[in-house]
Parts: sequence; C-alpha cells; structure tokens
Amino acid sequence: TLVYDQEGSSDSYVGALNFVHKDTRAAVAQGVHNVVVAAGPQDPRWLRILKQQADCNDSPAAAMFRAWFMSLLDVQPGQYAVGVCDTFTPLQDGMLDWLKRHPEAFGRTHNEYQKASTMFFWPDAKAMLSHILSVECRLRFETFVLTVHLKNEWAGGSKTGKQVAEGLDVLEKLATVHLELDRSPKAKGKEAPRLPSAIVKKERLVRFGTNGHDDQPILPPRLPFGTPDAIRKYIANPPDFSKLEADER
Repeated sequence: TLVYDQEGSSDSYVGALNFVHKDTRAAVAQGVHNVVVAAGPQDPRWLRILKQQADCNDSPAAAMFRAWFMSLLDVQPGQYAVGVCDTFTPLQDGMLDWLKRHPEAFGRTHNEYQKASTMFFWPDAKAMLSHILSVECRLRFETFVLTVHLKNEWAGGSKTGKQVAEGLDVLEKLATVHLELDRSPKAKGKEAPRLPSAIVKKERLVRFGTNGHDDQPILPPRLPFGTPDAIRKYIANPPDFSKLEADER
C-alpha cells in the first residue's frame, strides 16, 4: 500500500503498519513540483504541459498538486496493490488552480475561463480529473482509495441542511464503491464508537444470479462496520436482501 498524505494524518502510523508513506507537503519542500519529464506521444496537450512546465512555484495549491502528480508518475503499474490519497480535496483544489493558470492546456483563454466557466472551465477540469483517476491512477493500482470530508450542500444560494461529499461529481461517477462513514454516538451522552458504520452511497459490486431478477448487490445498504475486513466478509458471503439485519438496512 502506498499512502499519499496531505494532512499529516498518517504520520502516527508510519512504521507501525505495512505501507509506504508519501508526505506531499514535504515533497513540495523538496522541490518535487519543479521536476520535469518527457511527454509521451499519446499525451493530450494539457498532460504535455503539466509534465514539461514547472511553473507553479508561486501557487502553494498548484505546487502541491503537481508534486503529487510527478510522484505518481514514478509509480510503476503493479508496484503497489493499493494507493491511498488522504485527503484528496487539497489535490483537487490544486489541480483546479493549476488549470486556471494554464487555460492554453485546453486551447482556452483566461477570459473564457473567467467569464464562461460553466461552458469552458468546469468541463475541462472534469475531463482532466477523469483522465488522472481512470488512467494514471487506475492503471497503476488494483485499488485506489480517495478520502474526502463532508461539506454543506447549497441550492439556490442557501444551505439545504444536508451534507455531501467534497469534490467534483467525477469522483462519484468513477467510484466502484462510495461509503459515507459515520462515528456518531448511538445515543446522546454516549461515547463515539471506535469503528465507523457506513452508508453505501454507490457500489458496482454485484453477485449475479441465474437471471437478471436474481442479481443482488454484494453490500447491504448499510455496513454496521465500515471497514475493509467487513467488505471482504460480504464479498465472501453476500447478504440475503430478504433477511437483512436491522443495522444493515
């Protein structure tokens, strides 16, 4: 497992658990964001510019994104089974800042990005992020894990009272599994549980039956324990949706 740590949240576990730790902020301090590499013949224009131009030293956010991306390019496919970004939001924010500084990456102008962002900037940003996740990340790891925080949902200029995951909708569209983890106490005054439960927001894990009517998801709507071990147990023994436990509903 390779962990890209953007907040120092994995520092405590270095040496205690079996993973390789990459501190992205430390990588910026070491100048990794100023590394340049040769572009490939099939690389789109934005990727050629990203690889060959080290010009984001004056932007902490863009520098962090580029340091992570240049480090990612060093990973050989199959070198690690699992890649983790904790959290992914700073990298996404840095990517957006980099793109705003390089509208020529998609043949745009600064004016187009500023005055018609819905038409130009956001489609380009989503195309860029989709390539990074579905090509650069997916083809290097068997499993790629992104963690994000929750944020307030807004509609019509005001909060809806709901919370949603941070990040562009590309993350949801490309995800195989999307879990919303929760460690809320079961009752007021009680301690928070050590292990989180999880609401399954999306999954592509299916147990196929003899016909389409018999196909069933491998995960229940709610995981009493939202952990990798719990997911492995459900893969080995999928739930019977006609007999779900109360805490699986």
